[in-house]
Amino acid sequence: MEKICKYLGCIIEILGVIGSFNLAKVLGMSTKEVLFSTHVERDWGITISVFLGGVIVTSALAFLLFGISVVLDRIDYMEYNMSELKRQLEKKDEKEEDNKNTWKCPICGKRNQLYTGTCSCGQERV
Repeated sequence: MEKICKYLGCIIEILGVIGSFNLAKVLGMSTKEVLFSTHVERDWGITISVFLGGVIVTSALAFLLFGISVVLDRIDYMEYNMSELKRQLEKKDEKEEDNKNTWKCPICGKRNQLYTGTCSCGQERV
């Protein structure tokens, strides 16, 4: 899902710049009537304002989508870490359960079953 948000952010940014350029091109023209004729000229203030406004709005939307992709990526990372921690805790519980049913030889350190009275090294259970 985070890749989709990144791709949508890029697409929106590109289309927003193109759309802002075209909108500024159309809306930046003004007409003036001069004695029996109309004269069309560009109003650069309106043209630049419309272009910058469109670019800022689409950039804000694109950055919002980029932010959502980062949040989703971090959620996936946290879920992975939580599952890894859960697996390690389960492994630790299994190990502790095994330790309850065994005794450790003080000489060689080998773990022996409780019903065994002597380790393979010859040491008796204490």
